Amino acid sequence: MFSGFLFLNTITDQLTFSTDNIVLGIVCGPIMVAVYTVGSNFKNYFMAFSTSASGVFAPQINKIIADDCPQKELDDIFIRIGRIQFYIVTLILTGYIFFGKQFIRLWVGNSYDDAYIIGLMLMLSVYVPCFQNIGLEIQKAKNMHKARSIVYLLIAIVNVIITIPFSIWLKGIGAALATLICMFFGTVVFMNIYNYKKIGLDIPGFWKSIARILPGIIIPVITGIVIMLFIDINSYWTLLLAILAYCAVFFASVWFISMNKYEKELFTTPIKRIINKLRKKTV
Repeated sequence: MFSGFLFLNTITDQLTFSTDNIVLGIVCGPIMVAVYTVGSNFKNYFMAFSTSASGVFAPQINKIIADDCPQKELDDIFIRIGRIQFYIVTLILTGYIFFGKQFIRLWVGNSYDDAYIIGLMLMLSVYVPCFQNIGLEIQKAKNMHKARSIVYLLIAIVNVIITIPFSIWLKGIGAALATLICMFFGTVVFMNIYNYKKIGLDIPGFWKSIARILPGIIIPVITGIVIMLFIDINSYWTLLLAILAYCAVFFASVWFISMNKYEKELFTTPIKRIINKLRKKTV
């Protein structure tokens, strides 16, 4: 049963995001499928950056549950890792908002402008799950992921139903919008309630902790707006410089405003080790 529901999770995830291409191929033709695929690729890269981190902590979560440790330990790891993932996915999402359109135009031309909106909607559809996916590892460790599998199956079915009229209405953007709506109610609304009521995770505490990060995002957002308004990004070099400048401002802002001691030590500890090794070699 355990592996069966994991398999169902995998199938429904694939079905949810492959439905749009199939429907668009029937309703709109291959050109729109190509545009949609460009936007969808950004969502795939976006997810890859966050999901790799959650699997690393699966053994630790299993040990906490096997040792019957207090629930607070699960809450702590859920919030701690969620914050780190939030920094990563928010940097990528906001960076895409400010520079994604210019990149797509440089890459495949102006005729693929819809791919920018499609990519943004699909990234938004997985944004919250990307910094809450440690909750899935906790569900699996407790063997309580059945509800997620069933809900994701319902999402996939509803997505098929509403993608057809949405695709006729707005083509690729409509298909992405249908996915965004379904994912919001399933992965954000339901999963937060389920993790709070059934899994016992401190969801209010999680969101309060995330909210404390937000002031550090204000300066980078203003910087991104200024770059969009006043810098003409017409080459890969100017795009690269703009992205590097944005990343530097983002990192500096969250370092001084948002990050706690633990998060700062994740960066400073490896740097100190490297410096100490270099000093020993020079002595």
